Amino acid sequence: PQNARLGHAPAKLQQEQVGLVAKFLAENKRCSVAELLGFIKKKFNVEMDRLTLRRFLKRYGLGCLREEIVVDAPLFSAERPMEAPLS
Repeated sequence: PQNARLGHAPAKLQQEQVGLVAKFLAENKRCSVAELLGFIKKKFNVEMDRLTLRRFLKRYGLGCLREEIVVDAPLFSAERPMEAPLS
Protein backbone atom coordinates (compact mmCIF):
# COMPACT_ATOMS: atom_id res chain seq x y z
CA PRO A 1 0.00 0.00 0.00
CA GLN A 2 0.97 3.59 -0.54
CA ASN A 3 2.41 5.40 2.43
CA ALA A 4 0.63 8.50 3.62
CA ARG A 5 2.41 11.74 2.84
CA LEU A 6 3.52 13.64 5.86
CA GLY A 7 0.42 15.17 7.43
CA HIS A 8 -2.02 13.54 4.98
CA ALA A 9 -4.29 10.53 5.23
CA PRO A 10 -3.39 7.50 3.11
CA ALA A 11 -4.99 7.30 -0.33
CA LYS A 12 -8.35 5.52 -0.42
CA LEU A 13 -7.70 4.02 -3.84
CA GLN A 14 -4.36 2.59 -4.88
CA GLN A 15 -2.55 3.16 -8.18
CA GLU A 16 -3.32 -0.43 -9.18
CA GLN A 17 -7.04 0.40 -9.14
CA VAL A 18 -6.81 3.33 -11.57
CA GLY A 19 -7.14 1.07 -14.62
CA LEU A 20 -10.46 -0.39 -13.49
CA VAL A 21 -11.86 3.08 -12.79
CA ALA A 22 -10.66 4.26 -16.23
CA LYS A 23 -12.28 1.21 -17.87
CA PHE A 24 -15.57 1.94 -16.09
CA LEU A 25 -15.48 5.57 -17.24
CA ALA A 26 -14.66 4.57 -20.82
CA GLU A 27 -17.52 2.07 -20.92
CA ASN A 28 -20.00 4.38 -19.14
CA LYS A 29 -19.29 7.79 -20.68
CA ARG A 30 -22.51 9.35 -19.40
CA CYS A 31 -22.36 7.95 -15.87
CA SER A 32 -23.20 10.23 -12.98
CA VAL A 33 -20.90 10.91 -10.05
CA ALA A 34 -23.22 8.81 -7.88
CA GLU A 35 -22.91 5.87 -10.29
CA LEU A 36 -19.13 6.14 -10.27
CA LEU A 37 -19.05 6.34 -6.47
CA GLY A 38 -21.35 3.28 -6.38
CA PHE A 39 -19.00 1.36 -8.67
CA ILE A 40 -16.01 2.23 -6.46
CA LYS A 41 -17.92 1.18 -3.34
CA LYS A 42 -19.04 -2.12 -4.89
CA LYS A 43 -15.74 -3.03 -6.58
CA PHE A 44 -13.17 -1.84 -4.01
CA ASN A 45 -15.29 -1.53 -0.84
CA VAL A 46 -14.14 2.10 -0.55
CA GLU A 47 -16.44 4.97 0.35
CA MET A 48 -15.39 8.45 -0.68
CA ASP A 49 -17.02 11.82 -1.08
CA ARG A 50 -17.34 13.81 -4.29
CA LEU A 51 -14.34 16.02 -3.56
CA THR A 52 -12.06 13.05 -2.92
CA LEU A 53 -13.27 11.48 -6.16
CA ARG A 54 -12.58 14.72 -8.02
CA ARG A 55 -9.02 14.83 -6.66
CA PHE A 56 -8.48 11.19 -7.63
CA LEU A 57 -9.71 11.76 -11.20
CA LYS A 58 -7.58 14.90 -11.51
CA ARG A 59 -4.45 13.22 -10.11
CA TYR A 60 -4.59 10.44 -12.70
CA GLY A 61 -5.98 12.51 -15.58
CA LEU A 62 -9.23 10.56 -15.81
CA GLY A 63 -11.55 13.54 -16.20
CA CYS A 64 -10.82 13.52 -19.93
CA LEU A 65 -12.64 10.17 -20.27
CA ARG A 66 -15.99 11.85 -19.75
CA GLU A 67 -17.62 12.13 -23.18
CA GLU A 68 -19.09 15.61 -22.76
CA ILE A 69 -15.68 17.04 -21.91
CA VAL A 70 -14.04 15.46 -24.94
CA VAL A 71 -16.86 16.30 -27.34
CA ASP A 72 -17.69 19.79 -26.09
CA ALA A 73 -14.13 21.01 -25.54
CA PRO A 74 -11.63 19.22 -27.78
CA LEU A 75 -8.00 19.83 -26.98
CA PHE A 76 -7.04 20.29 -30.63
CA SER A 77 -9.36 21.17 -33.46
CA ALA A 78 -8.72 21.55 -37.19
CA GLU A 79 -11.47 24.15 -37.39
CA ARG A 80 -10.98 27.69 -36.19
CA PRO A 81 -13.71 29.12 -33.99
CA MET A 82 -16.12 31.37 -35.86
CA GLU A 83 -16.35 34.96 -34.78
CA ALA A 84 -19.73 36.30 -33.83
CA PRO A 85 -21.13 38.76 -36.37
CA LEU A 86 -21.02 42.39 -35.33
CA SER A 87 -24.43 44.00 -34.97
